[in-house]
Amino acid sequence: MQPFIECYWSWESDNCEYELHHLPRIIPSMNMEMILFYKEPFSISDRKGDGHRLPQSHFVFWMREAYSLSLPKGKEIGFVAIRFRPGCFSHFYKGTMDELIDPFLPIPEVWGASGEELTERVMEAADFEKLTLEGFLDIGFIKLTERVREEIVLAEVGRPWKANGDLRELNADQFCSFNESGFVKIVWNFHGKGRGEGMKNVWKYSGWYLIVIGVIHNAVGLLLGQDILLEMLADGVINTVNMEYDRNFLFWFLAIGFVWIGTGIHWQSILRTFEKPLPSFLGWGVLLFALIGVAFSPASGIWLFFPLAWMILQPHLLHRA
Repeated sequence: MQPFIECYWSWESDNCEYELHHLPRIIPSMNMEMILFYKEPFSISDRKGDGHRLPQSHFVFWMREAYSLSLPKGKEIGFVAIRFRPGCFSHFYKGTMDELIDPFLPIPEVWGASGEELTERVMEAADFEKLTLEGFLDIGFIKLTERVREEIVLAEVGRPWKANGDLRELNADQFCSFNESGFVKIVWNFHGKGRGEGMKNVWKYSGWYLIVIGVIHNAVGLLLGQDILLEMLADGVINTVNMEYDRNFLFWFLAIGFVWIGTGIHWQSILRTFEKPLPSFLGWGVLLFALIGVAFSPASGIWLFFPLAWMILQPHLLHRA
């Protein structure tokens, strides 16, 4: 499909009522685009103010004027779109382009029964959470080839179609060799994501994990040192630590917990902003800290830092592998 498709894009939002969306104007163009809504379609209006709701699935063809998009409050946004390269839609439509004069023509009017079925399948998917490999296989796709952790090639086997809606039932082998004139075959390439691949992204939560360690650490300190803390409060808090061992211990015990919480917040901010793993030296530093801590105090919560070191180092070790 790469020679014919310029890009795939999508938009999803579950809180449209509480979000500020600056919907774009659709300017006159010669782009050919396929839009499939699996939630409430947008509405459009022209310069005169005349408008209507868009079809659930439609093609955007040549347009001579601009349109404004609008979405009623409280509605959820959800659609996927395929943008064809200039002049390439003719490979998917056997009629003349002059026949496609409506800029928002429903897909079933162009591809007949197969277009209607495509719309229904997207509606069945409901949202991106179901657009997984298993989800595609459940709605009729099968795997043609697979390179584990690299690429999966899916196809709508048994569903080559003509513009008039004719379908052919084919198995995988027949699909690959099928080349009868007038039919369209759909093949999709995806980056492979095998079982357990989701663990690759565990580094994204390194900051949250350190925050949890800090919270647990301070909760234990407050639980075990509540009597000491109450004494300090009774003495007025200010200048109540002095050189007393138990008060010094509790103060620095809680202080280090707050340092970990603050560091975790900072790490998570970095991860969210740059969307890249933390530097490997942080992981090695955490690992060294955990090893030294276990050597001095095996019966302690220092063991919680080993998973943190693994979370930070994992993407770097997998990259080397």
